[in-house]
Amino acid sequence: RGVTFVAGDAGGSSSLSRLPAGEQVDLLRKVAEVAHRLRGRDVASSLSLYMEVLYHVNGILDRAAAAPGSGTSQGIGSRSGASASLPSQVLGSARALFEKCHERAEKYALCLPRSTRIPSAQKIIFEQAMEIGRNTALRETEDFSHAVKCEYRLALHLLRFLSLINTQAENDQLIQDAMTSFQARLG
Repeated sequence: RGVTFVAGDAGGSSSLSRLPAGEQVDLLRKVAEVAHRLRGRDVASSLSLYMEVLYHVNGILDRAAAAPGSGTSQGIGSRSGASASLPSQVLGSARALFEKCHERAEKYALCLPRSTRIPSAQKIIFEQAMEIGRNTALRETEDFSHAVKCEYRLALHLLRFLSLINTQAENDQLIQDAMTSFQARLG
């Protein structure tokens, strides 16, 4: 539907890093949740999302390690001083998310044939947000249950994350329109 996200677009010129680290980790956790949901039907897409999460969580941890007073900027292996620049709860959440996603990504990478083409994480995020929205619309009831609201919120979180990492300006309006639509359903 006019979506032109391309493969290999992880990172890009991301606005994500301008958010407080805690918000970044929360959004990344939602992407990891969708990666986990996909594992049974599309391992390559699941791996792509885990790699996207790892890229951004690694960025959070690297920035924390490089901050004044942290004592090191040596990447994922040595983050002992990073607590000086991030609240310990956020730092702990980021590390736990990194470890969980790294373990799963490694496992999925090993079970895929070497020739497997890993799809664009941005495209998968958009498609999954739209699929969640469509499926949730079908389940909507007059009392608008808590579960339905949670699914719409998940779709919105995915789209918000995507709006922050999107590297193709022509997709901005598409993302915003979808966000407006889901937000209207939440009221």
